[in-house]
Amino acid sequence: LLAQQTEQASLRRIIESLADAVRDGRSLSEAVAAHPNVFPPLYRSMVRAGETGGGLEQALSRLAELGEHEAELRSRVISASAYPIFVLGIALAMTIFLLTYVIPKLSIVFLETGQLLPLPTRMLLAVSAFFTHWWWAVVVGLFLAGWLLRQWHASPAGRAVVDRTLIAIPAFGALIRRLETSRFARNLGILVGQGVPILHALEVVAANIANATLRDAVAQAREAVRDG
Repeated sequence: LLAQQTEQASLRRIIESLADAVRDGRSLSEAVAAHPNVFPPLYRSMVRAGETGGGLEQALSRLAELGEHEAELRSRVISASAYPIFVLGIALAMTIFLLTYVIPKLSIVFLETGQLLPLPTRMLLAVSAFFTHWWWAVVVGLFLAGWLLRQWHASPAGRAVVDRTLIAIPAFGALIRRLETSRFARNLGILVGQGVPILHALEVVAANIANATLRDAVAQAREAVRDG
């Protein structure tokens, strides 16, 4: 019934595969575990705990509430950051316009006077000339730097450095810590409430934390709990 009511083709195929797996004798948690890109470890552990404790309906309801809460929180964060991003984009566009169009026009007037210009003015004219004649090099350089940063961020060492830097930023870092801490507490409470052992719950919750620094902190907490 769910597959028939789902309009998205890819999701409908996944639901159909879950039905086929259960029909073939596998548990729902095993069927869900076959799609790790769709169902994160938290979902798989919740379904497994619900099956074991006989509370699958309650576990699925909690997962639905969790998904709705995450979507609402994500929407609020995006809405709150839309205006600053818009202002930053306008400021960047105006800066590029000034450097590539307005200042080159004014530089002709400055050069016709024949006077020695102050050092800040000469530096500004040099930057404007560079952007005007070598704009393609700037674009290529930014694209190459973005690609290299993305490749470096994909590595464990690069991800650790970037995530540690993000949470060190005064205002932005505090927001990340609050979001990740609330997600940690909410997910851990749901797992423990479903009867998942604390060590396994901490392991699952750590895997659902996006920031590598905070994920390592939860992993260290798990080791401390395991040691008594």
